[in-house]
Amino acid sequence: MRSAPLRRTFASLLVLAAIAVPVQAIEVSDLARPSGGLLDRTGRVNHESTAEFRRIAEHVRRETGGEIAAIVVASLEGKDPSRFARELSEAWHLGGNDAKGLLLLVSLQDRQIELTLGRGLDDLERRERAAQIVQDTLAPRLRAGDVDGALIAAARESATRIFYAVEVIEPEAEEAIAAGSASEPASVPPRKWVPPTGRSLAWVPYAIGLAILLIGLAIYGSMRSEKS
Repeated sequence: MRSAPLRRTFASLLVLAAIAVPVQAIEVSDLARPSGGLLDRTGRVNHESTAEFRRIAEHVRRETGGEIAAIVVASLEGKDPSRFARELSEAWHLGGNDAKGLLLLVSLQDRQIELTLGRGLDDLERRERAAQIVQDTLAPRLRAGDVDGALIAAARESATRIFYAVEVIEPEAEEAIAAGSASEPASVPPRKWVPPTGRSLAWVPYAIGLAILLIGLAIYGSMRSEKS
């Protein structure tokens, strides 16, 4: 009969002990830089999306020398998202010495999104475009629960609107283009000749007029000599 109160007391002590143990907060130093550009700490991003993000990141690196990366976490445990994203971008050394890096941070439970630009990309025009990508591309898809679609769409728009890279096409379209080029030679449209403009040819009409005048005088002189 005395064992029941003891069990209840022991259970209460376990609950108190669990409450007393602090939850380990997420730290920048604990986050290793991902080789493919995308670090998912939630298990929400599928393998296909991870591979596609890696393809876009490689495209950006090859075309511009810049770097794009993303991290998805469950919660930042009260940390300021803007400061956390900036510190993580610097810790990962995104964009190399020129700091031409972009970091996309998504915290699902906190409903926080950050698109951080490195010093080499941080100008007024790119900041405005980054804000548009967050508002028009990331936020609607994340509200709909489409984490994969949000990351890929944001990566594509960042590649063209932030890094000014050649547009990233869909993998299926890329394969179709490759297959078409292998089956038949690509036709190159003839280049239209455009005459140069400027002062370099301003003398041409005068030269033509002078030539016509001289020819006319020569003909007139020969006709007079024949008559005489």
